[in-house]
Amino acid sequence: MSERDDSSLPFKDRFYTYWKNLTDFYELNPSIHGFYDQFIKSPFNSDEIQSKPNVWHDFACEFFESGIKQGKIKALNPIVLSILVNSNVNSIVRIKQNFKKKLSQNKMELDEISHLIWDGIKVD
Repeated sequence: MSERDDSSLPFKDRFYTYWKNLTDFYELNPSIHGFYDQFIKSPFNSDEIQSKPNVWHDFACEFFESGIKQGKIKALNPIVLSILVNSNVNSIVRIKQNFKKKLSQNKMELDEISHLIWDGIKVD
C-alpha cells in the first residue's frame, strides 16, 4: 500500500486513495482479511508481538502525521486516526462480504462512510 501513496497529491486525494487501496487489498485478499481478524483475537497476538516494529503501523502513522503537519487534518493522535480509518475499512469489507445481496437489493453504497470519516477529521 505504501508504494501506492503519492505524496505529491493533495492530502484529501491521498486519504481517499489510502481508503480505496486498503479496501481493495482486503476485498482481493479475503484470506488475509480473515486471518487478520483471527490473529487479532488469538493468543498469538501477545504483548511481545505487539511491541515489535510493524511496517504497516509505521506507514499508517506517518501517513496521518503528514496530513496533520500539512494542516489538512485535525491534530489528533495519528494512532487514533489510523484505528478510526482502518477499523472502518475492516468493517466495511466484512459487511460487503457478509451482506452482498442485501446491499445490492437496497442499492446501498458504502462509499459515503469514507466521506463521513473525512469530514470528521479534516480541518475546516
